[in-house]
Amino acid sequence: MNNSSETGTQFCPNCGQAVTVGTQFCPKCGTRLPQSQPQKTISPQPVQVSHSTQSTVAHPTNVSNVGMDRFALIGLILGLTSWGISLWGLVGIGAVVFSSLALNRHVSGSDKIMAIIGLASGILTILYAISQF
Repeated sequence: MNNSSETGTQFCPNCGQAVTVGTQFCPKCGTRLPQSQPQKTISPQPVQVSHSTQSTVAHPTNVSNVGMDRFALIGLILGLTSWGISLWGLVGIGAVVFSSLALNRHVSGSDKIMAIIGLASGILTILYAISQF
């Protein structure tokens, strides 16, 4: 990890994003950052340091992008399941709801593909169930 002792910044070892020293998660990729801090200044008020740490712990950004998106996975499973178990289109409706929630969260990569497959499968199953009435 590269530290800049002049500005109090450090760089994410995963993506290289410049972040403030003391930040626990990278705001770009969500990687947990090492907690080594340069000993540039000595703060006479430790309350300010803990306040800064608490605010970054309370608001880590993009941490959800580290693993697989659950809504996309549930949408895919329900969409594929709806081909065998339609239940008058109810399973398809669930696939559409969860896949739409995943796409609304701006997922990318394989999560986006899973959400789109779940959405398409759900819509087709709903249309099939409606045609049966």
